[in-house]
Amino acid sequence: MMIRMLSIISITLLFCCICLLHPSFNGTNKLINYTHYFLYGNKIDIVMNDDLDINKVKLVFKNEAQHALEKGFHFRVSSQSNQPICAVIFENGKQISDIPYSYGKQEIEVFYDNIKIGAMKHWHTLKFHSHTYQVEFFQKKQEVICVSNISGADVIK
Repeated sequence: MMIRMLSIISITLLFCCICLLHPSFNGTNKLINYTHYFLYGNKIDIVMNDDLDINKVKLVFKNEAQHALEKGFHFRVSSQSNQPICAVIFENGKQISDIPYSYGKQEIEVFYDNIKIGAMKHWHTLKFHSHTYQVEFFQKKQEVICVSNISGADVIK
């Protein structure tokens, strides 16, 4: 009887932990955010029409300092978080690097066949906030269109 009770409690506790650690609960609770980050990290999810080639997709990460640099603004870099970052994170059908962390405004530019067709923007507040970056591609007549979404703790609503 005691073994059965312990089994039920263990299974219930395990089920609750799994449910709480699901990425949809990634929000303001810092302990859960850290756990999500270490378990899941940041994820890129690409959804494509059969007519399109995933090998023509490229995602480029840029932070606010990189955008300022590209616009000709120069400022004193006082910390690591102010360093310009421009990194290709998805190319030739696969993720080739992790999504960098940079506090503040971030943008992931979306390219198809070397043509910029969109961008995902958000404000990243804490390194240990995990996000899912989803980009869906489809073709409308001769034009490739993308719809993007960012889910996670730092989503702009």
